[in-house]
Amino acid sequence: MGSIEFNLIKNENHSTYMNFFDKTIYHFEFKIKAVDKDIIINENKSSALRGFFGFMLKKTTCPLKKIEDCRKCILNKTCIYFNIFESYVILNNENYQRNLYKPFLIYSNDRRNFIPKDDFLVFNVNIFGNYIKNLYHFIYCFIEGGKTFGIGKYKSLFNLIEVKDYYGKIVYKIGNSEIKYKPVPIKIKTSKEKINNIEIKFNTPVILKEDNKILSDIPFHSIIANIIKKIYLISKYHCDTSVISSYAEYSKIKNEIVNKARNVKIINSKLAMGRVIRYSNRKNKKMFFNGMIGEVKYYGDNLEEFYQYLEAGRFLFIGKNTNLGLGNYDFSIGVDHE
Repeated sequence: MGSIEFNLIKNENHSTYMNFFDKTIYHFEFKIKAVDKDIIINENKSSALRGFFGFMLKKTTCPLKKIEDCRKCILNKTCIYFNIFESYVILNNENYQRNLYKPFLIYSNDRRNFIPKDDFLVFNVNIFGNYIKNLYHFIYCFIEGGKTFGIGKYKSLFNLIEVKDYYGKIVYKIGNSEIKYKPVPIKIKTSKEKINNIEIKFNTPVILKEDNKILSDIPFHSIIANIIKKIYLISKYHCDTSVISSYAEYSKIKNEIVNKARNVKIINSKLAMGRVIRYSNRKNKKMFFNGMIGEVKYYGDNLEEFYQYLEAGRFLFIGKNTNLGLGNYDFSIGVDHE
């Protein structure tokens, strides 16, 4: 389960692009209801939701909770918490390197920081590659944690009302004693239309860097390069096999596509510096993440060749700290540019 198909296809203009994501991205909508009191929560809910999930996942799956460093635990190779939440790559028998991209994202487009008692909050969970096998752990953590632990500033209790997949099929509904569901991956869309104008709206701060400086204009080729990098990392670390045989092959494919993307120009930019603030329990302090937010319009020939990358990027997010909800964007086909 879970492979990315990199099929190099030549079109009439001999341009190269990849057809990918056959069984790789799974998207779910979770709906919870505040039951005992109002939920006071950060406007950017990814940090709170992710922290809640991590706490409950460790609580419900870890048999050796007294071990503070999971890398030293003899069970880590088969541990659900370690493999999902910590996401370390084992380089050899002793050394670990933290993976660059987690196998899931949790985020919400609801920007309220106050959810009244008896009101609902909807958030999304994207799961990548083989980790779809752990879907029921995601669901159980929000069922059990909502009843016993709570979320937000005052640990408000909640009920998980339902979970739907990308196509609207009910995966779980409150009161269900059994879940019978066959995961269905997202079919990433392509475009058969000729496109020369695309507008991208960055909903949360985007951190793309060059020479260790945040890019303030977000060039089109930087977006495409980042998406391709995430595709490669998912394929290598979160799927059965990596269809890109080596880093050299990945670099060759990426450079070919990115070089074409360099021809795409910015014709209108309305970006400003945005900030996300989160509190880290591990570091016991506030953390600040600055990035660009707003809208950019791009113009170039044959932009339909990049459509599939941009469509996939809506579920992967772009830039740094995507696990905290950063790099969330939408895009639309604009009016022809004269």
